[in-house]
Amino acid sequence: MSLDAAQLQRVVKEFEHNLALSERTAAEVAVDLSWTPERVQCTMQLASGSDPVDVWQLRDYLHAAVKAAGRRPSFTVLSSRNRLRAALWFGLRPVPRVTTTRP
Repeated sequence: MSLDAAQLQRVVKEFEHNLALSERTAAEVAVDLSWTPERVQCTMQLASGSDPVDVWQLRDYLHAAVKAAGRRPSFTVLSSRNRLRAALWFGLRPVPRVTTTRP
């Protein structure tokens, strides 16, 4: 699945928006995904060399985290329909659980 420049920008904005909706920090996301904070940031920014499987795992995590926060996630480029296609192309990982606790 190739994305054009406008789609790439949209995904970055949607990651940032959904992270804010999730009420989680990038550090909490890193803990839940067993990633480094740098890996989270690179994936959120779709930095050169970002693993497509990481991109989808982050999307799935944020989708679940936003729902856990009682809000509605919004992904237009990384939609559920496109996730089905990506699963065929990339062999995606299972949806990660939102496990970090909040005070």
